[in-house]
Amino acid sequence: MHRYAGNTPPYLPSEEEDEEEEEEEGEEEGEEEEEEEEEEEEEEEEEEEEEEEEEEEEVEDEDEDEDEDEEYEVNVNVVSKDEEDKDESDGESTEDPSKVVDVQEIKSRLGNCMGCQDEMSRDSKGIVCMQGHLICKSCSEGFLGGIWENPGKNLPPKCPICSIELNVEMVEKCLSAEKKEEFQHLMLVHVFSSQLTSEGEKIFRCPFCPYFEIRASTHGNMFIECKSMNCKRVSCSTCMLECPRLEDGYEEDEESLEDIQKHFKCAELGVQKERVEKALELGMKVSCPSCGVSGMKDHNCTHMVCLQCRQVWCYFCGKKEEDANKSRSQRGIYGHNVSWQTKIGTRCPMYLSQLSETHRWPGDEDECLAMFHRIRTATLLKKVMDDLGEDVCKQLDEQFSVFKASGFAPQEIEQLSSSPLSSILTHGIKI
Repeated sequence: MHRYAGNTPPYLPSEEEDEEEEEEEGEEEGEEEEEEEEEEEEEEEEEEEEEEEEEEEEVEDEDEDEDEDEEYEVNVNVVSKDEEDKDESDGESTEDPSKVVDVQEIKSRLGNCMGCQDEMSRDSKGIVCMQGHLICKSCSEGFLGGIWENPGKNLPPKCPICSIELNVEMVEKCLSAEKKEEFQHLMLVHVFSSQLTSEGEKIFRCPFCPYFEIRASTHGNMFIECKSMNCKRVSCSTCMLECPRLEDGYEEDEESLEDIQKHFKCAELGVQKERVEKALELGMKVSCPSCGVSGMKDHNCTHMVCLQCRQVWCYFCGKKEEDANKSRSQRGIYGHNVSWQTKIGTRCPMYLSQLSETHRWPGDEDECLAMFHRIRTATLLKKVMDDLGEDVCKQLDEQFSVFKASGFAPQEIEQLSSSPLSSILTHGIKI
């Protein structure tokens, strides 16, 4: 039934017209279905073509990887492929199987230990700092032994090359159960002491056990009398050696009196000793000019990015990117390296080995880094020696052997500190 509204009835189609309309609608629906089927077939064909192309690309990638692996294996083998074929044709093979290196084995290598130079794999126990310097497990025993000798100076443990703090969990894996417990106790003391001490106070540790005391940092604190029930030993707070106990009548014992007088001399020279030790420490590392985190660079360029505060700075002169003298022709820290040869003192080389162009300097980057820090250390030592005077330096060497153990002869200190670069390499350092 057709519905309508209004006074005039609408046009009503006849039965024949209705049938024609139905036939036309049926034909249109059939055509639409055929078009949909064709579109679906085309989509399926396109999908199949895409799958075939992806399979071909995967096969090509696999072939390329195989070719690279084969090429790499040929490069690391001592005997080349042509020589091998030639030897086989002669009936003899000169290839040494022990010298053929597996690619997967090379990928699993971490590097060489900085101590014994043995190779370390990724699954071997050892210590790795954030800059990739390695210490194998056997060498780490000697390295970590310094912690027990002087916890106050050697905690937290730091990389001996770049002075970056080491991961505590990694250090603990190299320790026995007994040493691990002792190390955790020492680290706990270190954390507490750094948070509990205020200005004018200092931590005094027993060198033979984890016992410590917080005292005023005055010259009168010469001895540490351990209160631990398992220790009870007396030690010198300066040289950290054991001392005789101060008991009634010790003046009558000549040997004890002489020993105690020697430690009075330690207390007298304690401040000067710390200055020499600080010069040696600062000479072997460079501090971030923004946050003060210290370390030693690797064999790459002199552009540094601090791992802690993200400050960009120059390792050569120690200046921040924004404070360094830069050319307008280059953006960022790179402008600090433009025309450095003619502006040495205000501009710096991008690589230490570039100094061989203008100075008597090694060409190898590692040798350059060693030379850089020897000049830096010798210059700082010379400053301290000039401030203290010859007589005090002589007493320090007699009491603690600080200069004899420094690795610098007096003549070398004089020679290196007079280098034209010495003032640049120690710019802004206060001891």
